[in-house]
Amino acid sequence: MAENSNEMIFESDLSKQIPESQIITLDVIGPEEILDNRRIPDTLPKGSFQELPETFNMMIQRLDDNPILLSKINNLLRELIIRLGKEAGNMEEVFTEAVPIPKNIDKELMKLLGVTSDQLRKAGDTIGFSFQNRMLTEPYYIILSFLYYYGTLDKDSANKNSQDFLRHASLILILVRIYRGRISRFFKQGADSTTVKYVMEKKLKKNNIAVVCPNTFEAIYKIWTPRLDTKYKDTINAHPAHDRRGMVSLMKAARTRLHQAYFGLAKHYYDAFYAGIKTGNYQNDEFAETQKLTIIQKVVDKIYTNITYMNNPVSEEDKQHIRNDLKLSIETVHKFEAFIKNHTNGDETRRVLELILLLINISSESDLANLKVVETAEKIAASRSRENSQELKDLIDQIIKLIFGKDILNASPSQQLKIRKAFILLFILKIKQPFKKQQSYFEKKIQLGQ
Repeated sequence: MAENSNEMIFESDLSKQIPESQIITLDVIGPEEILDNRRIPDTLPKGSFQELPETFNMMIQRLDDNPILLSKINNLLRELIIRLGKEAGNMEEVFTEAVPIPKNIDKELMKLLGVTSDQLRKAGDTIGFSFQNRMLTEPYYIILSFLYYYGTLDKDSANKNSQDFLRHASLILILVRIYRGRISRFFKQGADSTTVKYVMEKKLKKNNIAVVCPNTFEAIYKIWTPRLDTKYKDTINAHPAHDRRGMVSLMKAARTRLHQAYFGLAKHYYDAFYAGIKTGNYQNDEFAETQKLTIIQKVVDKIYTNITYMNNPVSEEDKQHIRNDLKLSIETVHKFEAFIKNHTNGDETRRVLELILLLINISSESDLANLKVVETAEKIAASRSRENSQELKDLIDQIIKLIFGKDILNASPSQQLKIRKAFILLFILKIKQPFKKQQSYFEKKIQLGQ
């Protein structure tokens, strides 16, 4: 990365960002979201759905009362991003190189703002940074999301540049940590540079983000940061405490954008790698693990495309089964289908699909054609010790909470288990749909709970 590119970041001069028309669009717009049985459009009505937690109000007051404190925070972030920019300038431009995650920045910020990690977690949980999603409870993400929000507040013209920089810097640091996690997820054993270069040259479109900005740090500040800032700053400013469209929306949107980018790259990468386009070799166990991940990625992509772009609702026969045997209302089925078809929930839906497929332990698409839906749901719901079981349980609970509200899981343990079973079953039904021609998929002789 050229030295003068650093100046662009540190003074919040993003005027040189790559035009929208020149690069692949990663922002997806889906149907209206559902929250607590209400339709929430992209543009929310004036006024907040929820008051900010006292911890956040306290931090706002500290910053308002002490301009020197804000200056210290901005200088801290500026120095950190300068260092990351210099480190990124030494990376090979193959889109799979990651700068080190900043250490202790959250602790320094908490000390400056006079809050503890426990205070942040408890306050964050009330506005969508849910304990049911471990990533969202990280003080690193919560305090940077707060600083982004503070950067949206109207201040006098003298502070405008400072506010703009605070938003951009906070978002850059959020994205840096997330993209590090995406690289670790999709390239567990590292990425072979020869393979990546081949994919970027031969398999990706010229307007693909990895081709336009092969240095991921550059992609973060030239593309993702300004786009996310433009799209979310006004809504976050107006409704910071909204548990879907407030501060937490920045986290979810950032993760979705990076997941999309690396998911697509990884599919082409492993196809090329196993075809022999590489400079190194992995051990057999590593090869097998990565090959399995590749198969699952392809299947998830096919299932998700079928869910979001094909009109394959639950059949009338299966609805009757759900009503009679699962004691689940048809309205619940419709809400479930609305959630998974919504592009803004794509990250959660894809991850549930991945976890279920890992637990099923598929080796090919053909394994899904004869999948026993109810039996499989029973086994997965009852699983306790298997890897990925707890993460799936937590994520299913999170989705149920998002669809029906926070009180839905205050039911008895047996009722909670029944609800989870039902939703796992519905997900498995959606998994099977692309691979089976007939419209009814539930086994006739197997009843849930027997």
